[in-house]
Amino acid sequence: MDKEKEIIESLGPDGAVTRLVYRGDSIILEVIREVDSSENEEYKAVFMPKLLDTLKHEPATEYELEMGIAEIEEDLMKVVRKLPAERSLFSSNSEVKKIAMVAGLDIEKRVDLDIDTVEDIFRKMSGVAYGTPSSRFNIPEDREFTAMVLVLREMMHHTGYDKVSVIP
Repeated sequence: MDKEKEIIESLGPDGAVTRLVYRGDSIILEVIREVDSSENEEYKAVFMPKLLDTLKHEPATEYELEMGIAEIEEDLMKVVRKLPAERSLFSSNSEVKKIAMVAGLDIEKRVDLDIDTVEDIFRKMSGVAYGTPSSRFNIPEDREFTAMVLVLREMMHHTGYDKVSVIP
């Protein structure tokens, strides 16, 4: 059994799984019902150049965080209803792995990054936006990291994913 099929079966033995990928200029949600199946679906969830343009500063300002959240919500609402009711989310994206590392997780193996952990990182980013030195929290200040934290947070809030399985 190849590695992808094994991962998909372990995450969603009774239904579809969703893979988060950053392809080209967008965050794509691939709904996988069966490996190599024509029934699999792909949805453009977030247009990243627009989001990164909003996050002009490193670290982002509180206004930029709020505007980024609004942009993500607008993009996500177009696809939320298209996602299957029973679902698991996984990703091997480098920024998602970076978030897991910042959370103190061992990314050498499959780990679950839950909504509470993502929310904690977001609260720290918000603290930095309001003036707390980022060194206090040991979190990256770059736009790509900030954007992916916002994407994961809003995706978890609006799509019902309570975790993302981070795949090495």
